[in-house]
Amino acid sequence: MMGTASWFQLQGFRLRYARFRPDQRLRPPAIRGRLCIFLAGTMTETVASGEHLFRENDVLYKPPEEKPRLCFGAKGAGTLTVEFDAPPGRLLGAVGFPADRPFAVRSPHCAAIARRMLREMSSQDALTPIALEGLTFQLFVEIMRRTHTPSRSVPTWLCEVRERVLDSADQPVRVKQLASVLDVHPVYLSQAFRVSYGESLSHFVRRTRVERAAMSLKETDKSMVQIAFESGFCDQSHFCRAFRNATGFPPGEFRRMFRRS
Repeated sequence: MMGTASWFQLQGFRLRYARFRPDQRLRPPAIRGRLCIFLAGTMTETVASGEHLFRENDVLYKPPEEKPRLCFGAKGAGTLTVEFDAPPGRLLGAVGFPADRPFAVRSPHCAAIARRMLREMSSQDALTPIALEGLTFQLFVEIMRRTHTPSRSVPTWLCEVRERVLDSADQPVRVKQLASVLDVHPVYLSQAFRVSYGESLSHFVRRTRVERAAMSLKETDKSMVQIAFESGFCDQSHFCRAFRNATGFPPGEFRRMFRRS
């Protein structure tokens, strides 16, 4: 059985949060189509085509009637699942959701949306159904963009921009400086980055910093001040505000909920 679970019913969907024990094995019944977002830990799925490993930030969709064997990792796992009350194709097929086949994508942005959904589920008020419905459709939109956007060849210089940001996300990132180093116009750099990566350069920087902070919260005992500065935030207040806006959780609550034992 699941160690911890909570659920919320929406029109057409059921949201279910679950934590699984270390090395737990399951074979869930294939009753509904389901979309699972991994928020912590790992899981190995065994199907006819072989074994597949899923980890934090992975999104897995299974149509009805699929019956995989599941084995959770040495540290267990935490997932948020959207269960479809009706065949997914009937609900979302008209807008392009690939409901007829299983698929998996890696998306920290989807995981961030899922954490905001979990926050709404754990602190409910009269507006929770509206908030959860909106976040659920944000999740669907993000997935459809990732599964339908044609692949593009990213220019080498733009890959270099991304790598420079990843290598120095704890330092101030100035578009003009990057553009000068690479001999391109700052406006062109910003536009090209958004077209190739699906988000603005500033959003990519914020997301990278929040992801680094989240990893430190889960895996270390460092203080909030130390995590804030190491992740590139100017102070603890700025860090706490940005982290909550991105994940839906204050850093301390996030650490308590997702800390890896």
